[in-house]
Amino acid sequence: MTSIREWFVLRALDPDHEWELRAACADTPDLLDTFTHPGRQPRDAEALAVCGRCTVLPQCQAAAVERGDTFGIRGGRRLG
Repeated sequence: MTSIREWFVLRALDPDHEWELRAACADTPDLLDTFTHPGRQPRDAEALAVCGRCTVLPQCQAAAVERGDTFGIRGGRRLG
């Protein structure tokens, strides 16, 4: 199984996704549980605190729109 950090590194090999390595959430140990998890509400306060110290919010927001994300916290905003 690929860890979240490994996933970020692999995606960052694509120049369109290199910003993801700079995302504050890239080192969040329980990223999926914090920002979104099927059948469970995201831990909003914790996720928004991570976003609050992030330098790539515009890229994250654009990526969420591109992917059609509809649930969780993305780019400092609650979706859905």
